[in-house]
This record gives sequence, C-alpha cells and structure tokens, in this order.
Amino acid sequence: MATLCGNLHAANAVYKGEQSRRIGIMGGTFNPIHVGHTEMAQKAYDALALDEVLFIPVGNPPHKPGVFVASAEDRLEMVRRATAGKGHFVINTMELRREGYTYSVDTLHALYKEYPEGT
Repeated sequence: MATLCGNLHAANAVYKGEQSRRIGIMGGTFNPIHVGHTEMAQKAYDALALDEVLFIPVGNPPHKPGVFVASAEDRLEMVRRATAGKGHFVINTMELRREGYTYSVDTLHALYKEYPEGT
C-alpha cells in the first residue's frame, strides 16, 4: 500500500512538473530483523528506482498480544546493525516514540506530512 501511494504521489508530482523523491517504506516488528527484510527492501529499492527505503520499527504492535516482543531499544539496535553501511536504508523511529498501539495508517499519514515531496 505504501509503495502504491508513493508511486501515485510521484506520478502526480511528475505530471505537475515537480521534483519528487521516491521513498519506500519497510515497517515491521523486526523481532528480529532478518535477511528477508533487508533483501525485500533492496529488491524494492532496485526495481522501483527508489531514492531511499525507510525502516520503521513498530512501537507497540496491536496484532501481537501475548507474544514476546523484544524491547524497542533492542529491536532498534538490530535494525541499526542490519542496515549499517547501506546509505539508502534510513531508520525512522516515529513509531517507537508514539504512545499506545501503533497503526500503519497513522504512520502513513505522519510520513505524508514529514515527506511531502514523496512517500
């Protein structure tokens, strides 16, 4: 969904003659992050000619009640280590800073405001 929104936004910006950044979104609990996450992000980056891919660790996932989830600090550190040395992978901690459950729709709205030139 995020990629589709990004492509529509980018297409609209091109139509208006504006410069748009192409930003992919890779969100997840990352409990733990693994090669599947980074490979999928890399393939999207390459296939869609993205400028960057945002890795957004979920704060408090509503869909995992009763499931052990490592601390936000530990999951963030795992994401840092998995994306180290890949300048086109950018970590965004907005969900980790949010109180209560974190929902993708709220994150997409916040990203659209934070990156009006393209998400």
